[in-house]
Amino acid sequence: MEITPEYLSSLEKIGEGACANVYKEGDKALKVLKESGGAMANLQETSKLVGIKNDTFILPQEILTGADDEVVVYVLELVDGRAFIDDDIIKHMDVDTLKGAIAKVEQDLQQLSANKVVCDDLNHKNIMWDDKNDCIRIIDTDSFMVNENLTDEQIYRMNLEQFNNQIELVLGNSGNTRMQVLRNNHKFVETQREYVISQMKGQNPSVNSLIDILVNIAEEQFGRKCRSIQEIEQAIQESEIQKEDENKIVSFDEYKNGKHQIIENQTESIGTSQMGIRQKIANFLADKTILRKIPFIDRFVAKEQRLLPETTQEQREDTKTAHAKFEDKISGHGKYKNLFLGKPIKNVSLEMNRKKIPEPRGMADLEKMEQMRKKMNGKSLEDDL
Repeated sequence: MEITPEYLSSLEKIGEGACANVYKEGDKALKVLKESGGAMANLQETSKLVGIKNDTFILPQEILTGADDEVVVYVLELVDGRAFIDDDIIKHMDVDTLKGAIAKVEQDLQQLSANKVVCDDLNHKNIMWDDKNDCIRIIDTDSFMVNENLTDEQIYRMNLEQFNNQIELVLGNSGNTRMQVLRNNHKFVETQREYVISQMKGQNPSVNSLIDILVNIAEEQFGRKCRSIQEIEQAIQESEIQKEDENKIVSFDEYKNGKHQIIENQTESIGTSQMGIRQKIANFLADKTILRKIPFIDRFVAKEQRLLPETTQEQREDTKTAHAKFEDKISGHGKYKNLFLGKPIKNVSLEMNRKKIPEPRGMADLEKMEQMRKKMNGKSLEDDL
């Protein structure tokens, strides 16, 4: 079949790139190379892919050439799907469906590797989601190569790593909040470390292990069963909003006007975790009677108390009332306050082991004082008089 510009103009163009245009022809896709793409094409290598069947990887079924064996077009199976990663389909998909689709790709990768096909230039733009068949399809495979010098296991390891890298970018994007939370989770860090080590050892870990740990962490840390990556991200965002809300300094006017919304699981009373540092210090000093005698401390506490929510002030008053009641009770409702020393308390008997207190030594008499004075001064008491 000869492909002419007139014929192509009658077809629906469904894709365009730097090296080729893609047209829809019935249930087929025609990838027509541009001049730059034709110069880079290796007809001999690409022809080795023709005839290889695979459910996931859409390989060329036929190669049409023009004059002088110039590559004109690749004939491929038409995939009616959407970008699996770029359109965030992967994030909204049920995790069981996602894990099943990844497991199918891993199975087809083994088959592809048995055919000695090495995936080259596998990137997220080439990964599609087939809505009709509910599976992942990978397109733009004409750059793949057949390598007879490698073992099936070596090829599979290389191919699996390329595919896993694309999914890992979605699961562990270092720029989003989810990754920041995961970095602080020991279980995820340990699982990721084992995952990387197994890759370095030449093993073939499934990226599904990372999906499993994400779901488990969400259930343990946030108390909810998340059915998609999007739900996990939502749980993390709600948790971060809650933390920001707890650390926010709330003015009295905002609280009074209802502009500050208290999170659902928070108790009705406002705890110290929602106060600013100045309010926390004032709350601590409020009941310190001695310290509040210092003028600048008393002014500071009085000023900050005006910013505290009423519930906090009520809690402090409740504490004072309870203290007063306790003091009143142990003092017999005031009977035993300010007692004079030695005054007996009614109905209270005390047994004391009284020990004899030795009498104080007497002072020297006048005679002894006179004798001492004479020794010191050489004169008598009368002389001074």
